[in-house]
Amino acid sequence: MNRIKLPSANKKHGFIKSVFLSRYTVLLIAIGGVIYLANLSGGRLVPLTIGLLVFAIYSAYVGFLKKGYVLWRYKSQSAAVIAFLLAYFTAYFSGIEQNGIEIISKQIMPYPNVSEIMLVPGTSKNMVWEWLLDSPDSPDKVISFYKDEQNTRSWTVKLSEPMILLENEKYKLTISPVKNPKGSQIYYSLKKRINEDGILLK
Repeated sequence: MNRIKLPSANKKHGFIKSVFLSRYTVLLIAIGGVIYLANLSGGRLVPLTIGLLVFAIYSAYVGFLKKGYVLWRYKSQSAAVIAFLLAYFTAYFSGIEQNGIEIISKQIMPYPNVSEIMLVPGTSKNMVWEWLLDSPDSPDKVISFYKDEQNTRSWTVKLSEPMILLENEKYKLTISPVKNPKGSQIYYSLKKRINEDGILLK
């Protein structure tokens, strides 16, 4: 009786690897990355994204089109896929950072004289967002700006110096300017309020 041969685990892994490293997969990721980059007008992460994309395209050329040693081709294919994914990841965050002022302005008037903005990863479960803004102005000037009620909108000011603490029914907002050689770095932090039982307010 002839035995039925089942596909081996190695064949399954080989199929998955061939699909993951296929030239079509790389091409689709490349097209997606280029389209996303085309929508970016600037930002601190754009040079890094472009560098990763150039490296990925070169690796794809070596791995999929150029003839050479099999080992180098496999390494180049893997490098191309990883670089394309990293390029897309950095482009995504660059896009978020470019909308940072708009995101802040939904809650409070952003400080107007800023040169650079950077997204800070959330550090707690009640964190909504955190931003760092560079400004050539002094911390005192930033504090004075937020002492004007027109710039704090409907927020209740709990503390105005050395940092600004504000509250409303759902959120707590911290604005903390710190002096640096170029002026000041302004830290914005928006958190959801927590009741006495430790439950987030909705």
